[in-house]
Amino acid sequence: MKEKEVFHDVLPGIIENLQASSKISQQPEVAAWIKQ
Repeated sequence: MKEKEVFHDVLPGIIENLQASSKISQQPEVAAWIKQ
């Protein structure tokens, strides 16, 4: 049960990071750099 609570605390931050990195990867030069 405690692990689930921690997961719920961390999940919003993970989602924010994913959204931020998807915005970054929409920029062609950054996406090309990441794929190298």
